Amino acid sequence: MSPAFLCSLDPVRRLALPALLLAACFSEQFRGDDGVATGGVDSGTTSGACTPGAETCPCLDGGVCDAGLICASQLCVDLGGTSRPMAGTDDGAEGGGTAKTTGDTGLDTSAGEVGSDTGTIDTPGSCIGQCGNPVPDPAGMCYCDPICANMGDCCGDYMLACPGACSSNDDCADSEVCSASTHECLALGEATYDLVVDQWVDHTPICWDGAINCFADPYYQVLYGGDIVFTSETVANTTNASWTVPWSSKISDSTVLTLAFWDEDSLGDETIVTECFLDEGEICGPVPETVLRDGGFLWDPGDGTYTVSVRITAQ
Repeated sequence: MSPAFLCSLDPVRRLALPALLLAACFSEQFRGDDGVATGGVDSGTTSGACTPGAETCPCLDGGVCDAGLICASQLCVDLGGTSRPMAGTDDGAEGGGTAKTTGDTGLDTSAGEVGSDTGTIDTPGSCIGQCGNPVPDPAGMCYCDPICANMGDCCGDYMLACPGACSSNDDCADSEVCSASTHECLALGEATYDLVVDQWVDHTPICWDGAINCFADPYYQVLYGGDIVFTSETVANTTNASWTVPWSSKISDSTVLTLAFWDEDSLGDETIVTECFLDEGEICGPVPETVLRDGGFLWDPGDGTYTVSVRITAQ
């Protein structure tokens, strides 16, 4: 495999290459017009066209890169939307959470969503014998690794050649969900899920803190099997709150799950609303399989008082 071919890969893809191959790519970038490798820096530039600190070029001393780039494997790259941003910051009406179990990942699950473009059958190149390989098939410059579903650069036969590969729950059996991290179909009871409240909206605000302040300071708790397993951060003075940090756990088809929303108050927290998944006897029950397959649920009592949007993602 030639250095020129390696260097033609996008920066994110290069990070998956072995160090020896990366070194070959660096050597190719540093060659001057006379074909001799020049590792030195002269006034911020190399004898080639690569400026240290610029995109796809070596990092400056201390791992510094130009604005918008990060230093990864001694190379300045723009990860763009392919990285999952860390959550837990409170920005306006958004809140994070503090997990009461070790399963809390602290990740914004909105970055885990899977793209639907996984190549077409007419795309050159094949995944036969290449499943999981982070290096592209040279015939079509397409990929067969798990992230190709997100990147939209899978070979056309990826879904057929790589058993278990999926880009959404619709690609799996009715008793399975698609993992957002590995793009494999997992049994409903075997997957670990991220559950997060995307939005709580109070349509008829109650003056929780007196006649002047008609806003709430909401937070919510996840009760699993009757035990409090997660408590979100509090969002101050709002009628429309969202959170980012999920409760992460396997979800059993026999364990009751409840969400309790509270208004934080110095005189004692007040109950806003408690929601659960009702079974046929109108009694709180486990999360239905249809909710796990649909990836979430919208609670709306129908009386115009409030709505709660819950997102559940298999990891």
